[in-house]
Amino acid sequence: MEKTIHAHEVLNLLGNFENGVSKEELNLILTEKFGTKFNFTNCSGNKYSFNEILEFMSLKNKITTKDTKLFLNRQNICHH
Repeated sequence: MEKTIHAHEVLNLLGNFENGVSKEELNLILTEKFGTKFNFTNCSGNKYSFNEILEFMSLKNKITTKDTKLFLNRQNICHH
């Protein structure tokens, strides 16, 4: 059965990496935590794949990429 992971869980995980984390490392961490079958949802309930949720969060300026590493933009995180 496919699990649905809220984008906040990804953002919270990213917050643990002060020096950033690669997309591949993040996907591996999520796979270890949730298994191989999962998708993502945002606060509006839209469904996303791994690449799509990263693109969505990047467009919303919740994450940035520098030198192939993902970083959390703490000032742009919603708290609900």
